[in-house]
Amino acid sequence: MNYINKIILLLPTSIALFSCTNNTNITNNDYSLNDFSLKQLDHIGSPNFTLDSSNAQINPVSNNIEAENVEIILFQNKLFKNISSSLCIFNRLKNTIELKDNIIIKGFTSKNTYVKADYLKWNIDDSTILLHGNINLNYQSTNLTSDNAIYNGSNNKLIFTGINKYTIYNKNKFNPLLILNSTKAILDSKTKYLEFTSDNSQVESIINLNQFN
Repeated sequence: MNYINKIILLLPTSIALFSCTNNTNITNNDYSLNDFSLKQLDHIGSPNFTLDSSNAQINPVSNNIEAENVEIILFQNKLFKNISSSLCIFNRLKNTIELKDNIIIKGFTSKNTYVKADYLKWNIDDSTILLHGNINLNYQSTNLTSDNAIYNGSNNKLIFTGINKYTIYNKNKFNPLLILNSTKAILDSKTKYLEFTSDNSQVESIINLNQFN
């Protein structure tokens, strides 16, 4: 059995640092690291993101990484700051990160704001983030559920499609004040506004007037 305390890889457009506090095993020609940590820089040397995991498998040929119980800290994203997930695949050739199961995205202006999803794919080169499956946006006293969402790094907007429902609750978050149905919703990272549109019909809303008495 071989033991490794630290691995440093020099990559064409970035520098990745892998480290672990416990012993590292090499099995089936893959590196298995406990308490794994990675830091990637952009092409000008500024921090792009860090990735921490309880355990990671690294292919020494492709440098692809499969990790468990992952937490990612983003330094250049204006909307997302923290992403956690049960499973992660970092494809070094395509420079993409795929997350699966128990995905939670935090880092908005409000501590009570988060997004949950079943699947996430991040294209690091163009800063595009795709979300799919059981998407749930919780923002203070509002809640939005949808099937898909995409974050565009060029305009810093998060677009929800396949929306199931958007609800505004009263202070105790029990009785809904407003229920809204639409085709698309756009969350602007600059204004923090949610804009609703509908492709085939008008945006439908239900207001609970009893909550204003």
